[in-house]
Amino acid sequence: CQSNKDKMGADKMPKLVLVTGANGYIATMLIKELLQLGYKVRGTVRDPTNERKTAALRAFPESAENLELVPLELTSGDEGFERVMEGGVEWVMHTACPVVLNNSVDESEIIEPALEGTLGALRAAHKQSSVKAFV
Repeated sequence: CQSNKDKMGADKMPKLVLVTGANGYIATMLIKELLQLGYKVRGTVRDPTNERKTAALRAFPESAENLELVPLELTSGDEGFERVMEGGVEWVMHTACPVVLNNSVDESEIIEPALEGTLGALRAAHKQSSVKAFV
């Protein structure tokens, strides 16, 4: 796989990519690919010290130098998202979403936090002049 630095030139690569919900399956695969392509990644998780939930991310060879895990609750509001986007985040990949394995859960326990988190992430990205792309 050709590195992104080779394809785009080092000066055009984003300095930092934020991936929310970093320990989810989709986010883990995104982070793996981003690291392999030479990106620096900041991933959000509820608890970065939880080894069981972050072990797969920390196992990637590039993670020691290019992966930063930071705490963020999906419902932490605009301020939480603003905090994790500081420091030159240029791309945001918002994959965080509540996961409930119990069928008796009210829709509001899934939809409201997902909507609140997405809107908080969008508002924070809009305020950050460094953010160039939001997925």
